[in-house]
Amino acid sequence: MLDKESLKPIIESLIFAAESAISFERIFGALEGEEKAAVKAALSELIEDYRARAGGFYIEEVASGYQFRTNPEFAPWLRRFFKIGMQKISKAAMETLAVIAYKQPVTRGEIEGIRGVDSGGVLATLMEKRFIRIVGRKELPGRPVVYGTTKEFLETFELRDLSCLPSLKDLKKMEEEYAQEQGQQRAEDAVEDAVQGAQKAAGGQNEDEAGGQDNRAQKASGGQNEDEAGGQDNRAQKASGGQNEDEAGGQDNRAQDQASESVQDGTTEEGGEALQLSAEDSHESGWEETDEEAGAEGSGNSQSGASPEDNSDSGDNVPEKG
Repeated sequence: MLDKESLKPIIESLIFAAESAISFERIFGALEGEEKAAVKAALSELIEDYRARAGGFYIEEVASGYQFRTNPEFAPWLRRFFKIGMQKISKAAMETLAVIAYKQPVTRGEIEGIRGVDSGGVLATLMEKRFIRIVGRKELPGRPVVYGTTKEFLETFELRDLSCLPSLKDLKKMEEEYAQEQGQQRAEDAVEDAVQGAQKAAGGQNEDEAGGQDNRAQKASGGQNEDEAGGQDNRAQKASGGQNEDEAGGQDNRAQDQASESVQDGTTEEGGEALQLSAEDSHESGWEETDEEAGAEGSGNSQSGASPEDNSDSGDNVPEKG
């Protein structure tokens, strides 16, 4: 007789080596001579150990047996490793599969009578996925085949057996809960959208106010800078203009002083000498009358009938010769 700690690794190895879910009867059959209660207790404790460790896989009771299954949290990495996408099933296939699961064994005519549409293509797809199988023929004219679910169906949907399927009452309850969750989710989404809209509106208003303040600050700073720059330019221009005026005034004063000195001396270095020479030439040539000019003047006076007094006056005005 083995104790519980010795039975646990044996049971673990049996479950791991099995190609599919292994039933308790097969496990107990491999442990000859052991008590059934001890094997069951060891199996239950082994399942709890795997659940508690929260590792990458655990032991699950599915399809009337026990099987190692990977943790659903790591499904994305497993799909990437095996290069498979998300396994999806159409609405028509789910309807047909539900009819078969609850009504099995069931014929194609009965399935189409419930759904109201042809189901030949959907049945072929479900058989290809190994969710359903032909389980026999019905005792009717033509002996139509009847369909039922498979072990893969139970493993895929994590069902221990068909008794784990939800009842009609459970389905209605699930539908109500789902509707409530959807309504609550829509309400939460609406509230979240309203909050986001209010935040965006408040953010836009704050941005506008901040932008207006920035613009006013920039304008004030720009005006101050322009005023300061204009003041500096004006002061520079005034300083430059005053300096130019002082320099020009100094040059004019110096030129006037030089001209005054030249006048007092009676001549300039070049222009004054030329002016003096011109005056002397003019005195020599222009202020002396010739004999012809004097005679002409006297003849004119006599013709006009002027008196001797007038002639004497005119003679007084004639400069003496010699």
